[in-house]
Amino acid sequence: VKDSQDSIWYSEGPYDCNPSGGGNQANTTVIKDIYLEENECYTFELNDVYGDGLSASLWNGTDGSWTLGDLNGNIISQGQGDFGFSTSESFYVSQSTPSYILKEISSKFEILVYPNPFSKSTTVKIINSKGPYQFELFDIRGKIIKSFSTNEDEFVFDVISASSGIYWLKIKNQSNFKPIKLVIE
Repeated sequence: VKDSQDSIWYSEGPYDCNPSGGGNQANTTVIKDIYLEENECYTFELNDVYGDGLSASLWNGTDGSWTLGDLNGNIISQGQGDFGFSTSESFYVSQSTPSYILKEISSKFEILVYPNPFSKSTTVKIINSKGPYQFELFDIRGKIIKSFSTNEDEFVFDVISASSGIYWLKIKNQSNFKPIKLVIE
């Protein structure tokens, strides 16, 4: 995924698959959450080294497919089968994830991060929920920077080794929650 300036925001692969259906990742579904800044145009690009673009039917298999959707479940674009070596789709992000509340399951559950932006540490407060919590901090390209666990509902989160930029804090064992956007100054 690239922005309008051709900066890469997210990249993954290559996957271990081959045209005849073999490989460690053949016939699997790969789902990735990608968190992007708002008010920006992006381009999703999918590449195929064999040039048959998910067209396993050429090899007596079942064609693969791809779907690009938003967090509300709306499909932005989708495709299936032979797209050759590459296919791309441009899209616009009009709204991003809030930076201080992760998600409200009920009117009582909240996750707060303050201050945000911050330089070396910030406080994470989880209201009306019980641990243990498993967290991951990842950068804008999806690389995991730090993983940790805690039973605490309020704690100081230190990111001394992280450079300035935009990061995402995800509760790994709470799949219903969107990551919290963190800005490190």
